[in-house]
Amino acid sequence: MYIVGADGGYGYFKAVAADKKVVEPSAIAPARAIKYQSDLASNGRGLTLEQDGETWFVGQLAQLQASEPISPRARNRSTRVIQILALSALYRLDITRGQVRMVTGLPVAWYDDREKIKAALVGTHHYAINGEPCTVVIEEVLVVPQPFGSFFRMLLTPQGVLLDESGLRRERVAVIDIGTYTSDYALADQIHYVEEGSGSIPHAMARVYDLLQDRVAQRYGRELSFEEAEEAARTGYFTDRGERVYVGDLLSEVLDGVAERVVGEAQTLWGEGRDVAAVLVTGGGGAMLMNHVREVYPHARLVPSPQMANAAGFYRYGLRKFA
Repeated sequence: MYIVGADGGYGYFKAVAADKKVVEPSAIAPARAIKYQSDLASNGRGLTLEQDGETWFVGQLAQLQASEPISPRARNRSTRVIQILALSALYRLDITRGQVRMVTGLPVAWYDDREKIKAALVGTHHYAINGEPCTVVIEEVLVVPQPFGSFFRMLLTPQGVLLDESGLRRERVAVIDIGTYTSDYALADQIHYVEEGSGSIPHAMARVYDLLQDRVAQRYGRELSFEEAEEAARTGYFTDRGERVYVGDLLSEVLDGVAERVVGEAQTLWGEGRDVAAVLVTGGGGAMLMNHVREVYPHARLVPSPQMANAAGFYRYGLRKFA
């Protein structure tokens, strides 16, 4: 039996099993014929999944080859998208046959959809990826509020033992999970989820990328794609006619504005956080906005490897529940 922690973010799908981890853009698209694929490409040929008479490009290949990839944000199709992304992640984790038990999460605002996610994932799945037949039985799926993955990452050892070296088990702890399209907030009191102090807003790193696109277009006349803007936010540079152009000043301005909204929501939920032992900052945007969070919450802590922290925590929790 395999135990898997899967974080199905709207920007990236992350998964962890044993000593393996994968990150793939949360995107699929109906497959179509590609006239030529080079075997010299750094990421190989990408993933193509076939199931029930349908063929899909997955992840980076979908982003590259489709004008309008489908993401889990399309709520009317989110369960199918998450199913395809999860099966592809299992393949990336070298799980092509056998039994699987999985822990995953949903944004706080979408947590009522958890039974739909379970229904899409649990069962026997016959499919092929890049022509390789796969048969996986997902026996059980636990769905928890997404930010709790990072909380579990801090509470549990890599073997799933409740050691709590961080000293947070008996405390009141807040979590800010800054993703691509949503920022999620969770409050826990002695590990109990507190509804009143939890929530989601559709304001996160995608807003940074959108604003950066606008600023670069205004200053340089260069239209950045979403992926280029994401790279520019990560590195501080974009490429124009083969030359690297620095945008650190524009990025700083944009981050200030987005952080005001993200941190402002935390203040609405938790005030100054005087009754909170720690504010855990996580997600793909966690490191980038950490200093802004600390200006309001000096006791904030950045969770290690924040982009993967939810998936790692889900995996550790899975070990505790299933092993």
